[in-house]
Amino acid sequence: MNNFLNYIDTGYKNICDNVFIFDAINDNNDQYKIINLYYKAINLKKNNNYIESKNMFLICIDYINDYQHNKELFNNILYECYINLALLNTILDIECKEILKKYYNLASCIFPERSEPFFYYGIYCNKVGEYNDAYESLISSKNKIFENIKNIHPTSQYTSYGKYVNQELINSCLKLRKYDEAMEYIIEIINDNDFRNIQQELLNIINIINTEKMKELEIMTI
Repeated sequence: MNNFLNYIDTGYKNICDNVFIFDAINDNNDQYKIINLYYKAINLKKNNNYIESKNMFLICIDYINDYQHNKELFNNILYECYINLALLNTILDIECKEILKKYYNLASCIFPERSEPFFYYGIYCNKVGEYNDAYESLISSKNKIFENIKNIHPTSQYTSYGKYVNQELINSCLKLRKYDEAMEYIIEIINDNDFRNIQQELLNIINIINTEKMKELEIMTI
């Protein structure tokens, strides 16, 4: 059992291609059954079988909830199940904000120190025009510190922490007319090599901000 839990701790991506090996696991063992269901769900998602993958994640969650011993053994799996269910609902174009919010909140309750639920929900809210909710969620994401959790949660997505949240946050700020704050996020990343591919886009946004601020000044002086 410890070997399988070590796989989860170090990230499923390394063995996802070999998910078929779990088909031989003794289904009478609930621990192995949960792990088997989880990797089947991951493999189905990887092969674009989104509806089947979603159903498999739900079954996996049911097994974890029914598990009679130390449920914390499966916190990593449960967290990933909730994240993946939210993402699958987005992929399947099931545009129900409350469903996504529920799954991301459930994931966040397991590991409140992780940023992914806030980041993904913020992206979704930007996409559907819910900019206030996007802003609040992305601020929570930006305030999470990757260095604090990378050893505890090695599967964390570093691009959902700190400066990597700025691009989505800039978009929210523009829509909410928080121009000064948007400029702060632009200045933080515009000369950063990690963002050189969007440098021109950021320069264009600076021009937009300056134009909008000039309009505001003109209105104030009338």
